[in-house]
Amino acid sequence: YAFNNCTSLERVIFENNYCQIDNSSFSNCTSLVKITANNQILMLFYQIGHNFYKGIGVTINKQEACRYFKLAADNECLEAMYIYGNMLYNGNGVQINKAESNRYYKIAADSGYTDAILAYGINLQYGNGVQVNKTESTRYFKNGAENGNKDSMFYYGYNLDKGNGVRKI
Repeated sequence: YAFNNCTSLERVIFENNYCQIDNSSFSNCTSLVKITANNQILMLFYQIGHNFYKGIGVTINKQEACRYFKLAADNECLEAMYIYGNMLYNGNGVQINKAESNRYYKIAADSGYTDAILAYGINLQYGNGVQVNKTESTRYFKNGAENGNKDSMFYYGYNLDKGNGVRKI
């Protein structure tokens, strides 16, 4: 597997379903090669994180899983943002940082990732790592409900019933 036009991508090693990437800067690539390479690398980061998290082909290593999920999250992979947010929230492979967790949840939620919509809405509702804002939590729950998330439907209905962040109906 080679990127002949990329002098700065030093190597990609595939061994037993494990990939290690060294120096993934694509500054010397043509635009098409850069886009293709970045998308493939992004998926590799996510998959490597998943493999370390679940112990698929490698020994379970939550710290390494966290590192690769963060790489994917920082490159706009919504599912990785949600997973990395969970890891930050729960201290799974990384020190607990609920504020940073909410930053990742919010980005993924604002991009339409329904699990992140629910997580961020709950944190807004109860003040978990973010200031309580029941109006905003209700808005997120409504968005999640409109996108088919059953738990968001429950929370949205609950907030409507109790008048949390909205006028009670």
